[in-house]
Amino acid sequence: MLIGSFCEQRLTQVEHLRNIEHDCQRLANARAVMLLEREQERKREELQRRLADENRRLAQKQTYHKDYLGKEVYTNPPTAAYFGKFNTSTR
Repeated sequence: MLIGSFCEQRLTQVEHLRNIEHDCQRLANARAVMLLEREQERKREELQRRLADENRRLAQKQTYHKDYLGKEVYTNPPTAAYFGKFNTSTR
C-alpha cells in the first residue's frame, strides 16, 4: 500500500511539473508572438512614414514642375492666326 501511494504521489508530482513546464512554454510562446507583432507593427509604421514622405516629396516636385510649365514653357498661347494656318491648302 505504501508503494502504491508513493507511486501515485510521484505520478501526481510529475504531472504537476509537466503542467508547469507546459504553462511556461505557452507563456514564452505568447510573449514571442507579442514581440513579433510589435516588431511588425513598428516596421509597418516606418514603411507608412516613408511612403508619406515620398508622396509629399513627389507632390512638391509636381507643384514645382507645374509652376515651371505655367511660367516658363507655356508663356506664348496660340492665337487665332496660328489656328488659321491649318486646312488652308490641299495636296
